[in-house]
Amino acid sequence: MKKKKTVYKPFDAAAYLDNDAVIAEYLSAAAEDPNPEVFVAALGDVARAMLTKLRSWTITRGIHG
Repeated sequence: MKKKKTVYKPFDAAAYLDNDAVIAEYLSAAAEDPNPEVFVAALGDVARAMLTKLRSWTITRGIHG
């Protein structure tokens, strides 16, 4: 009997950035890294999380744009 191969989705930090406190802590931690690309990537994650939240908000309120 063959074992099924486990398939994992890529990790997406944006899925966990669901409130201001979490976002602030995430950005603070990223700012501590000496590599500026880490902070830039974190800003992208936050932007993606906020866009997802905005899309969800507009869908639930019937706003189309």
